[in-house]
Amino acid sequence: MRFPVRATIGVAVACLVIPAAFAEGKVSGAVKDPGGAPLAGVVVRLEPAGGQPGLVTKTNKKGQYLFALVRAGKYSLTAVEEGKRVSEIDVHQRSSDRQTKFRKAEPVAPGEPLPTLDIAGTDVVVYDVVLAEDTTGAGSFGTGVPLLGSGQIVELVQAGNLEQARTEIERALSTDPANASMLYLRAFVEMQDGKFDAALAATDALLAASPGFAGAHLLRGTLLEKKNDTDGALAEYRAEADAATEASVQRDAWIRIAVLAKAQGRSDETLAALSKIVELDPTNVVAYSQLVDHYTQAGDLAGLTALLATAPDEVRNDPMVHFNIGAALYNQGKADGAAQEFQAVIDLKPDLADAYKHLAFCKVTLGDFAGAIVAARRYLELAPQAPDEADMRKLIEGLEKRAAK
Repeated sequence: MRFPVRATIGVAVACLVIPAAFAEGKVSGAVKDPGGAPLAGVVVRLEPAGGQPGLVTKTNKKGQYLFALVRAGKYSLTAVEEGKRVSEIDVHQRSSDRQTKFRKAEPVAPGEPLPTLDIAGTDVVVYDVVLAEDTTGAGSFGTGVPLLGSGQIVELVQAGNLEQARTEIERALSTDPANASMLYLRAFVEMQDGKFDAALAATDALLAASPGFAGAHLLRGTLLEKKNDTDGALAEYRAEADAATEASVQRDAWIRIAVLAKAQGRSDETLAALSKIVELDPTNVVAYSQLVDHYTQAGDLAGLTALLATAPDEVRNDPMVHFNIGAALYNQGKADGAAQEFQAVIDLKPDLADAYKHLAFCKVTLGDFAGAIVAARRYLELAPQAPDEADMRKLIEGLEKRAAK
């Protein structure tokens, strides 16, 4: 008798992400008018590259603002008030050892982009801004009609306001044509709108402007998948996995590789991709479960044992994982080990009837007829209308006769 191997969690690879720890970076400053008077209630935004939601605050009565905890990354800062534009900036960025990393103090012409901040570790940035009355020029650097940041545009897309998002993206690009975040968002909006060729063209423009932009190859691969070019998509995902410097982006690329490889029946490539996922994201329960399935189906109990030694508790304590191991062991003629696994299933899930049935079979093989009778009776208690009820009662009768001898 061979036991069927049950499926565990999911058929597609998902991800559980640990929230990244914030670096202790700080950005602060003051917003004043050209005469040096503080401006209260000015909206100040710190927008990260990559389309992620940014930070927003308002100046206090003294015109001061503060972003106390800022993750490492690239940011743009804007100070916005209707009818005013940024006319002057004074930026001083220091490292944790107080060494100057960036210094810029100069007037800002109407429509001129503000500098990008590359914040790392515990950098401290003092960014003072002067807002002057103005009704000319473009965007928040000119008329006072604020350009939306990437995070705000993402919110528009999530709300389904694609046309408004598209308008804001093009308005931003008219001021800064090489803005990689906006080029990415342009491609993303076109994809969301089902315009895959336009999205591909936008992605190509993004890669031309910023070849190492995180997520660009992932986006291009997704677009090629939608056009049924799986080989091209795999090439893009591999390019992202090879070039990405952030573990989360690498992980996402390997997830896409695993899904495509599995769909195409490339078991070795699937195994390699899943292994990379759990290496980059040790809490990824679904990837671990997919690996458990792989080793179980392959009958590789040594590989499975090694995997479970590092797996999250949610996988290690999954009763179906132990059920599958028990089935594999029994099929290999290792009834003693199989019985231990089925007992582990029962300890974790005492109402799983099939575990008792298979434990009974293991006990029969081991000659423990009394133990087999107990397990078989418990199976029938939990599954009184099981299709094999009659067979199991005959088994119990036979075991009782043998035990009596």
